[in-house]
Amino acid sequence: NNLPRELTSFVGREPALAQLRALLGQTRLLTLLGAGGMGKTRLSQRLGRQVMPDYPDGVWFIELAHLTDPQLLAQSVSAALSIAVEPGQSAMQALLKHVMARELLLILDNCEHLVGACADLVGQLLQAAAGLKVVTSSREALRVAGEQVFAVPPLTFIHSTQAFAPQALLQCEAVRLFLDRASAWLPSFSLTPDGTAALVTICRRLDGIPLAIELAAARMRAMSLPELARRLDDRFRVLTGGSRSALPRQQTLRSLIDWSHDLLDPSERALFRRLSVFAGGWTVEAAEKTCVGAPIQLDEVLDRLTALVDKSLVVATELGGTTRFRLLETIREYAGECLQSSTEAKLVHDQHLLHFIALAEAAEPELRRTDQQAWMDRLEIEHDNMRAALAWGAGAGACMPEALRLAGALSRFWYVHDHLNEGRRWLSLVLADDLGRPYASARAKALFGIGSLAWLQGDHLTAQGLHEQGLRIRRELRDSQGIAASLNSLGLLSRDMGQPVQALAQLRESAAIFEEIGDRHGIETVLGNLGLLEKDQGHYAAARSVIERSLGIARELGNWHSVMVVLVNLGNVAFEQDDLPAATQSFEECLTQARRLGDRLVVAAALNNLGNVACKKGDYETARRLHSEGLDIRLELGARQVIADSLEGFANIAVGLNHITRAATLWGAAERLREDVGSPLPPSRQPSRDIELSAARKALADDAAYDCAWRAGRAMTFERAARYAQQNGVS
Repeated sequence: NNLPRELTSFVGREPALAQLRALLGQTRLLTLLGAGGMGKTRLSQRLGRQVMPDYPDGVWFIELAHLTDPQLLAQSVSAALSIAVEPGQSAMQALLKHVMARELLLILDNCEHLVGACADLVGQLLQAAAGLKVVTSSREALRVAGEQVFAVPPLTFIHSTQAFAPQALLQCEAVRLFLDRASAWLPSFSLTPDGTAALVTICRRLDGIPLAIELAAARMRAMSLPELARRLDDRFRVLTGGSRSALPRQQTLRSLIDWSHDLLDPSERALFRRLSVFAGGWTVEAAEKTCVGAPIQLDEVLDRLTALVDKSLVVATELGGTTRFRLLETIREYAGECLQSSTEAKLVHDQHLLHFIALAEAAEPELRRTDQQAWMDRLEIEHDNMRAALAWGAGAGACMPEALRLAGALSRFWYVHDHLNEGRRWLSLVLADDLGRPYASARAKALFGIGSLAWLQGDHLTAQGLHEQGLRIRRELRDSQGIAASLNSLGLLSRDMGQPVQALAQLRESAAIFEEIGDRHGIETVLGNLGLLEKDQGHYAAARSVIERSLGIARELGNWHSVMVVLVNLGNVAFEQDDLPAATQSFEECLTQARRLGDRLVVAAALNNLGNVACKKGDYETARRLHSEGLDIRLELGARQVIADSLEGFANIAVGLNHITRAATLWGAAERLREDVGSPLPPSRQPSRDIELSAARKALADDAAYDCAWRAGRAMTFERAARYAQQNGVS
């Protein structure tokens, strides 16, 4: 053999090597396929060492990176095998004669720039020599009959910087390689607690690419792990310290990708740089809408995209029956630099923005229909692209009208899928400038969206002002459907703010308009809210009747999100009537639907309500568990409006366990939170609450201790109150 000696340790790859050995036993041509720096060369050499006993005539490694003339390929292989070429004989003839009666393994490394010549040579050799096997490494398959392709994976790494187990760290190949190479450069290197999270980030952002990780480890001579992690946005200037003995294209991260980029034809290069606008991946349809323009025609996109996949620059995966494509982060950054230095950056970003506006606007009406979950899932998959489009439209691209359209169309998605803080940030940004009457309808929609998000977060006064602004615009535009929707939201806000007379007037006007225009979705929503008003006034039979009508319409329309919300309301009415079996049935059906649809805010509501049922039954441990799970979700989502309900649920548990001062503390904290968010206890609940408080004070028989506990609760932030509610089990 002529395999090069290993000068550095070989780290990881045990599963890959086992799979390669198995494949080599089943095929005569095995191609290791992967992007530059993925470790194909070292892997092929290690494979050659492991299988050497299987080949009596040796394992021979031929490095082709320096070879530029395909006519010299056979000569280079012959020279590596020390084959003497006789007079009048070609190098290919000599090579064929040599291998014909031998059992050997050829490893051809870096074939991508000579892929046609390599395919021809390998095809002839395999036909002539039954005892020959060939392993090639390339960024593109040879496409020779019988070829078995093995896509070389990145080194394993932890995909998130959050909640990883420390023992999992050294199981990651990328981490092990970094530590090995960093110690070689800097013998005093050691991993500190602060550096651990940074190292996980470095390996993740470098996509587990071995060469990139080795270049990063070399920087340990001059910077700490946190410093290196912060500077990866400038990775092509930072990762330049490769070994002088390595191939030139392996000495810097940029030159590594330059090698692949230079092998592309002009149209492939154009598509490659344009694909950098996508965040989180894309479909063929998205590429066709975004990347068309000279020199790429619409009917060429699929072929060019396939070529980039074949050349290991684009990764293709199947998700739910649809093929999605993505660029590794390092390659995407390189392609992005190419795009920004071209003259077409604005055009491509604009086309990307327009495509995702079209998708969001197509999804918007579907989010209330039978197939709403499929559309929600699609928007969630494309959420990173939506963010990128909004950032362009509201920032560098200055396409504010289009950004306003996109944010308005996404507002219900943000509302249902619990992206409350993010949705408010985007909507605030696009509403910062009034674009005038031509965009009044889009502005009203965005105001409605941000008002709804503010309401969910308990910011009632802000929500009321936003909805009133939107209502004024819609009245000016004589937008009946919009007027009715705004009135419905304002009615719900008025109800939550303890203004039942105003709420009733707003909801009745909304219902009349929805009836007039025949909007059954709107009618179903308003009926549910009118039922809540009836419940607040203690009219439980009337409330149950109205809410059941709302539920029937929601089921008929297949609006499963509304079904969930109405089930919560119906269960609450049954709970107030002490019909615990009916309440449990409604809450459990709601919880099942909410988990199926991924609506975590409704999941929290159902859990909280089931906790109340368990408490009323005296099952305090189950009640505590359910309330705690629901409160965790509400805290994560920042839904302050309903955190008070969770605190009051824990207070009820404390009363049941005769821990009265604890209950008083939680009631005090809930009271303060309700005041802060402008959401007083509904009037129908106040009499029963007064009875509960009076009974608790009497049971404690110590007014001073009770009042002190209450004041302590009022002094708590809602975060501190939540921690207090959950600590020490049920005690």
